[in-house]
Amino acid sequence: VGRRRRWCARAVVAADRTDFWYPLAIEQIRQFRRDITTEPVPVALPTGDVEAAVDALIENVLSHTADGVRLEVSVEVVDEEAVLCIEDAGGGFDNGSAVERGISSGASTGLGLDIVRRTVEDAGGTLALGESRSLGGAGIAIMLPLSSGS
Repeated sequence: VGRRRRWCARAVVAADRTDFWYPLAIEQIRQFRRDITTEPVPVALPTGDVEAAVDALIENVLSHTADGVRLEVSVEVVDEEAVLCIEDAGGGFDNGSAVERGISSGASTGLGLDIVRRTVEDAGGTLALGESRSLGGAGIAIMLPLSSGS
C-alpha cells in the first residue's frame, strides 16, 4: 500500500495566516492587501508546512522592510498550479542567491527562505524570487501543483 500524501486547502491557510499577521502590519503602519481566491486550492502539503511557509515569507517582509512599506499576499490558480505571491514595496533583493542557506541581505541567517524553498521543491513545486509585479519591491512566488485532495 502506497503512502498517502497529506494535503491542505492552500487559499484557506493563506487567508488564515494573513489574518494572523494583519494586526502587526497595521501596528507598523502598513497597507496590507490580500487577494486570495475563495476556492480552497488543494495542494499536496500538510497544513503546517503551508502555514510555516506563509509565516516565514510575511515575517521576512515585516522584519526586513521599513515600517509603512506596503505588503500584498495573493493566491490564485494559474495553469493547474496554486500560485502564492508575497510582494512588497521595499528595496527588493540584493542578489538572486537569497534562498541559499546562510545568505541574507538583512541581519538574519537566511535559513527561512532556504527552508521554504526545500519544502516547496520536496512537494514538486518551485520558489521564484524577483521584483514585485505591482509594488516595485521584492516579489516571491511559490508555485505548487494542484492536488486532488486525496
